[in-house]
Amino acid sequence: MLNNANRTNRIVFAFVTAGLAFLIAFTVIILINTKALVDKVYYRTILNDAKGLSAKPPIYFKGLEIGRISDFSLNEETNDIEVDFYVFIDYQPKIIQHAVLSGNQNVFLNNATEFELLMPNKLAGYRYDPLFAGSMVPYIDSDVGRMFVKKGIISKPGNSVDSIISSVNTLLTNLQKSDNPEDGSLFKILDRVASMSDHLLILSQQLSSSSVVNETELLIANANQILANVPLTQTKIDGLLSEAEALITELQSVSAQYQDPIGLVEQTTGGQLPEIMTNVNESLNLVKGMIDEVYAERMQLAVTVNTLLKVLNRMDKTLQGVNNNPLLKGGIEKNKPPKGIEMND
Repeated sequence: MLNNANRTNRIVFAFVTAGLAFLIAFTVIILINTKALVDKVYYRTILNDAKGLSAKPPIYFKGLEIGRISDFSLNEETNDIEVDFYVFIDYQPKIIQHAVLSGNQNVFLNNATEFELLMPNKLAGYRYDPLFAGSMVPYIDSDVGRMFVKKGIISKPGNSVDSIISSVNTLLTNLQKSDNPEDGSLFKILDRVASMSDHLLILSQQLSSSSVVNETELLIANANQILANVPLTQTKIDGLLSEAEALITELQSVSAQYQDPIGLVEQTTGGQLPEIMTNVNESLNLVKGMIDEVYAERMQLAVTVNTLLKVLNRMDKTLQGVNNNPLLKGGIEKNKPPKGIEMND
């Protein structure tokens, strides 16, 4: 029981310690990000109104946050807004004589959302000394600030509303021009669109005066006719595919039969192939025997042929002797050598 209580106490202590550590780390991160631990130098200024000051707006110099509004109050005698602000110690050298604060106001809400430190212009042979802590830094719309602007010591930044109005006037002026492609990308685009519309108008006129429209209509009519014949063509193609499928089936059947040639031959001969082969073999043997007999009697055949040739020669001579009777033609014609196979008597 005591061990469980100690274990529970350790767990609670660990959670409490972790929570405190997280809280301390989170607080340190916030302090570092807000530069709360950085040394600050405080100054004063006077504004005409307190719009936007409740948010403690920052103060910038060339985009860098160098300080922030810390407090403000109304002066009951002058009805001015006295403002206290600070800058970080690293940027204290920027707070010099003739430096002023300028407020960047929201165009739509007309509230000061942030301030900017404006440095005096660099004048030849003139050196600006730094201001001490607690000194007054004039606002640009104050009497002192206007005097600095009038003397050219401070260059007043352009007002947002004035810049917008000036830009709108410039835009309207350029829109009234007929040929201004060099006044910006917008006008270059508008000039190109106008040029394209002119070209399209000329092209449409040329198309209207030419036979392209009629040819196009004829082409569309032919295309419609072709599309109308598509179902009939599809039907014919389906028929051809069906016939091709039947032909492929027959070819597959024939191919399956030719894969078993012995079975195909037996089917063709009605199962009598062995008997036919036996008869053919016997016929071949008979022919072979006849050829062998002829080959064995070849000498006798040669003698018989030779004797027959001699008989024929003698008969020829006799007939010539009769035909060449001296009473008829003057004697017997000289014998010619016999033709045929020579044999020794």
